[in-house]
Amino acid sequence: MRTLLPAAASDRRNLVRGLLPPLLILAIALFWGLAILRLRWAVVEQRSRVQQMELLLAARPKAVATLASLRREVGELQAAASQAAAAISNRNPASDFLRQVHALATDGKIRVLELRPSEEKEKQLAGCRLAEVGLRGAGDYASLCRLLHRVESLDYLVEVTRLAIEAPQSSGAYPFDARFALYFDDNYDDTRKER
Repeated sequence: MRTLLPAAASDRRNLVRGLLPPLLILAIALFWGLAILRLRWAVVEQRSRVQQMELLLAARPKAVATLASLRREVGELQAAASQAAAAISNRNPASDFLRQVHALATDGKIRVLELRPSEEKEKQLAGCRLAEVGLRGAGDYASLCRLLHRVESLDYLVEVTRLAIEAPQSSGAYPFDARFALYFDDNYDDTRKER
């Protein structure tokens, strides 16, 4: 037996059947709208990454030049360090002084370009000997002042016989050339632990 639905139920069914296609079209449009929006954001993000990569690639030659310059500078510093180490021989009574001055300079952020005993022979004075030591380097003014103060406080009789300071470089470091006169006793023994 067949039951007849009231007219209201039939109208609701027709309403649902009538609304279903537009709702389905709206859902599909929303889905594709969101998908397209996500794709646009992905494209914007990729463009941003491409621009960053282009900037990095544009900066590469400068970075390579800077790296080459830094490597050259490191090589020069290593050569200067080797030269300083060769100048500091254990047979020279001023070697302990040279080691201490080099340590003070590098600890005080002074760039040591050259540290060497004088070319002249040690001089014999009344009861003591005199050795001269040259130091060329660069550093800020405060570091240079600290170095001179620390050299004065070493356990040696030291006199600064020459100090030439040039105008600062672009880095703010003052190039300088100093000469120290080191006076020590004839019974100098650089193997002693205490002074």
